[in-house]
Amino acid sequence: MSAKIGVIAGKEGPFPFALIDRINEMKVDGITAEYAKIPDTRMAEPCPYRVIVDRVSHVIEFFRPYLKNAALSGTYVINNPFWWSTDDKFFNYSLADKMGVRVPKTVIVPSKAYPKDTPPERLSSLAFPVTILKTWADLWAAYHESGERVMVLQEYIPYDHYVRAFVFGKKYVMPVRYDPEGRQYVVDHQHLSKELGERIMRDALLLNQILGYDMNTVEFAVKDGVPYAIDFLNPVPDSRPEVITPFYYEWVVEHMAKVCIEYAQNGHAHMPVEPLRKMKESLAPRKTETPAATLAVERPKVVPPAPEPRKKAPETRKAEPQTKSKTSAPKKKTTTAKPAASKTVKSKKK
Repeated sequence: MSAKIGVIAGKEGPFPFALIDRINEMKVDGITAEYAKIPDTRMAEPCPYRVIVDRVSHVIEFFRPYLKNAALSGTYVINNPFWWSTDDKFFNYSLADKMGVRVPKTVIVPSKAYPKDTPPERLSSLAFPVTILKTWADLWAAYHESGERVMVLQEYIPYDHYVRAFVFGKKYVMPVRYDPEGRQYVVDHQHLSKELGERIMRDALLLNQILGYDMNTVEFAVKDGVPYAIDFLNPVPDSRPEVITPFYYEWVVEHMAKVCIEYAQNGHAHMPVEPLRKMKESLAPRKTETPAATLAVERPKVVPPAPEPRKKAPETRKAEPQTKSKTSAPKKKTTTAKPAASKTVKSKKK
């Protein structure tokens, strides 16, 4: 088996090249990695890579349709370009709540402004939560400055501990102590109790499995021993060693390389072609005796309902006339009498 792994990235530091080097150093038979070379692409054209690690499509729009086309040809893309294109944080909070993961109370606020050509009647179904915003002058000001952007209003969790967990391949988890105010990772291997650590790892895995992300971070604000999932939409987590520390940088490179090799060997594309072919075959028109080809799917024959049986009209007897007809007399019934046996009677003479 031979398979190529391609990495597309911007200027983000050494991580993309370190990942390529680590995959090649593992020397798995037939599997190599390189910085992906992406030319202009024709539609439905095959992709030369078995796996692509995407770290730039959120910045350069060209890569989104290219990666979807690659998935159509059988390439496994990290992260799923179909889901990533449509994902949003408000939906993620709702989904997490449905799955039993603790999240802060969250509402979505209608945009303050809309495009100039938007008619007012299209906004008739929106209700602006003005009563809530009036009590917070700073939030009210931020709302006015938001313009056409959609704001998410969320409960603040006064945390006593904060965790950012790296999650790769929907199975490798590294919960890291994190300072959100200083934006700093702290190397501390004893910052979680066994019970809290298991809960955080369980929730982090669950969120990435239901969202389908193979490269992500999940942030938890811990209050009174309860972890609240704050942010779990980070498909391109910062992986610079000066930010995540050399210790966690080594862990990230090693486990991301493992994920790429595993998917190169056994990964299934997000848009497999085989089910599409079967669908096409099931919709193909059936062969008929007529020579003319048709593109329309054969319509089912419609059998008209059987007509209801007619009701018999009631029998009516024809009344006989009370006077005899002058032109015709009723025919007499004629009978043929059989001759009686002859008998000779002698008469006596007086």
